[in-house]
Amino acid sequence: MNTSIVQPETLYESSYLSIYYYEEKFLHVEWKGYLSVEQVKEGCEIVYRYVQEKQNFLGINDNRKVKGSWTQAIRWLEQNFMPKIIKEGYEKIAYLYSLHQSARYSVDRLLEVNDKYEAQTFESFEEATRWLIGKEIAEQENNPSILIKTLDRYTKIYLNEIYYISRQNGQTIIQTAHQTHITRKSLSECLKLLPTPDFFRIHKSHIVNISKIKSLKYHEGGYYHLFLNDFGNIYLTVSRNYVKDLEALLMK
Repeated sequence: MNTSIVQPETLYESSYLSIYYYEEKFLHVEWKGYLSVEQVKEGCEIVYRYVQEKQNFLGINDNRKVKGSWTQAIRWLEQNFMPKIIKEGYEKIAYLYSLHQSARYSVDRLLEVNDKYEAQTFESFEEATRWLIGKEIAEQENNPSILIKTLDRYTKIYLNEIYYISRQNGQTIIQTAHQTHITRKSLSECLKLLPTPDFFRIHKSHIVNISKIKSLKYHEGGYYHLFLNDFGNIYLTVSRNYVKDLEALLMK
């Protein structure tokens, strides 16, 4: 079976929880580290919010990075969280085991109290997605990313999802197809995190992902307008000082 690489939408990122949404209509919920009962409760409420928002009824509960037991939270999960998502229509969950025996035991204990939804345990993401949606999806383990502090948390952003980075009203905007991330880092600081020549500064206020460029059109006064894939008639201004180097990159 061919394994496809699909780019998920990052919905949430914190030190102990990441939530991704796939166009195949499922959530990938990744738990990390030693989880307290309060973190499990807080994280589940965040998951529930996205279940409601996305109206999806399939999910991967990924425990591979969990390092300890969370059995203390099982009663709350059984009595509070699971009935809520089942009521929303949630019907199928693939559980990914941790390498830590105590964390594996917690998954098994949770499954013992389930009789309302379809569930199965797996060792790999590919096996889990094959069971969940009928095909394998490869993870982005080899897809480079940056971890950057946004206004309220550290967020992992895959480089191939970034279209451009702009400085506006004293803030730096990192734009992907689905999300706008705001950080206090300067453009120069962001550029140091990005590989060259994949990302190129085209203006004092703009950095662009070269692979996302659709066209470059001359505008009066020696400036150019740069149009991006998937962004319609929205354009970025290219300063005269950067035009020649940009054209050289585009010709490669």
